[in-house]
Formats: sequence, structure tokens, C-alpha cells
Amino acid sequence: MDKCLKCSADIFPEDRYCGQCGTAVQNEAAPVFSTQNSLKVEDVRSNLALVYFKMGKYEQALLEFEKVLKANPNDQQALEMKKKIEEAMKD
Repeated sequence: MDKCLKCSADIFPEDRYCGQCGTAVQNEAAPVFSTQNSLKVEDVRSNLALVYFKMGKYEQALLEFEKVLKANPNDQQALEMKKKIEEAMKD
């Protein structure tokens, strides 16, 4: 697991931003957006959903990932995270 360069918080492979301080994360699994124009609504929703997931707010995370999938049914991250959330909610 990687660490945030700014605050040393744990960074997960699917993270685009640090969940602790919000710093953009550079890794192969999550591209960093260099301009505001390249940032899409689905990216913001995915990031929000990941924050909810890490906070244990699975219902809110699931709702956000479902919105992402409505806009892009083939979004692999959203599909994978939706499965993880559904499994976590069963427990």
C-alpha cells in the first residue's frame, strides 16, 4: 500500500485523491487530472463514493457508484466497487 506524499495516509490502488488531505495521487491505477476541464462528473462521483466506502457509509457509496454506472455502464472501478460494497453490506 502506498502513502500520501503530503500527509502519509494510506493510499489504496483505486484512489485518485488522498482520503485524508485530498491531495491528488499519482499511480498507474488512477490517473491524475492536470486540468479542471479534464475532470468529469463521474470521476467526482467515484471519488465521493470511495470516501463513503472508506468511512463505512456503504449505502451512500453504493448510490454514488450506481450514478456512475448509469452514466457509464462499463466503468470497471464502479462495477468492482459495487460488488465489494454489496458483499460488505451482507456482513
